[in-house]
Amino acid sequence: MIQEETIDACIELVADSQQDWLRLMSEKQPVLASYLTSEDHEAFSEGETQYLYYLAVMIWMCFDRTYPEMAEVDEETLALREEQNWNRVDSLRPASLKNIVDRIMPDYPEQELLFYLEDALQMDEEDPEHPVTRAGQIPLFVTLLSISDALSEAATAG
Repeated sequence: MIQEETIDACIELVADSQQDWLRLMSEKQPVLASYLTSEDHEAFSEGETQYLYYLAVMIWMCFDRTYPEMAEVDEETLALREEQNWNRVDSLRPASLKNIVDRIMPDYPEQELLFYLEDALQMDEEDPEHPVTRAGQIPLFVTLLSISDALSEAATAG
C-alpha cells in the first residue's frame, strides 16, 4: 500500500530534480503516456493539462516505488477502468469531489493516494495560479483515478 511518506518523497524528488519524469514514465508505462495525450483530454485548459501530467507522474512514481515489480498497464484495462469510473461518478451526480471521494474511499486499496488526489484537485479561490477549473475538476479526477486503478491492477499482476 502506498504510504503518505512515499507521496511526500515523490513530491520532493520531482521538485528537486532536473529529471524528465514524464519521459521516464512514458518509457516504463507507454500506455499511460498515450492515454494522457489522447484527444479525450483536449477539453482541459493548458494549465489543467500540465497539472494532469504532473499528477499522473506523481501517481506513477508512487506505484513504481511501492511496487517495483509492477507490470505494464494495458490499453484494455485502462479503458475499462475509465468507463467504470465515469459510470460510478455519473451515478453520484450532482456531487462534489468530496462526496465522490467519500463514497469511493471505504473500499479503495490506495487510500493515501486518493486523499492526495482529492487535496490536489480542490478548488482554491485564494490561489489564482491554481490550474483546476470547476469544469475540469471531475474529469481530471476520473482520469487520474483511472490511472491509479490501472496501475493498482498492474501492481498485483507484476
